[in-house]
Amino acid sequence: MVRGHAFPFPAPSGFSRGGTAGADNLLVRKVKPVKGLTLIELLVVMALLVVLAGFGLSGIQGVLHRWFLKRDLERIYASLKEAQRLAFVRKRACGVWFGGETFDTLEIRCDASSPLDEDIEDRDDLRIKVINLRNTFQHSLRSRYILFKPEGFTSNLMSICPEDNGTLTVRNCIKINRVRISFGTWSGGPCNDENCR
Repeated sequence: MVRGHAFPFPAPSGFSRGGTAGADNLLVRKVKPVKGLTLIELLVVMALLVVLAGFGLSGIQGVLHRWFLKRDLERIYASLKEAQRLAFVRKRACGVWFGGETFDTLEIRCDASSPLDEDIEDRDDLRIKVINLRNTFQHSLRSRYILFKPEGFTSNLMSICPEDNGTLTVRNCIKINRVRISFGTWSGGPCNDENCR
């Protein structure tokens, strides 16, 4: 073949004619540009993700606090209902003992002393269940427990309110009267029957 003449056939795909003076007819592979992200682009994306995660984390903490508070209130309510049911079924005094310095644990207890003395303060009284709470609560009770008589009613009238209601606006307190245990709405102030409606 003479220099300067064209190939009698086209170049295969991915190849082109050589560009140097002595190698006009040589086939040279085309180099495609590399597609991808540079290290700087990756660092910028990571920094943006960290900033967005920081904003989201503060919102998640508030949601978690409200969820744990709601769960604790439901556990207290269920424990009170369980103690009331046990008192009626077992025909003996049962109740809920509020423990801890900041009222962060509770126990369901039943009178097991011989003879029955209708209290849950004795060492030999039966402990049914112990529950640890994540939040702290205040209450309007004069003693450390609420007691249900064998008939299922109580003489302790009280309200239970969270120390920090975590922006719960409804069902954020528990109100107890002689025969009924119910959720109420606490508007702040002292935890008593007037503020828990």
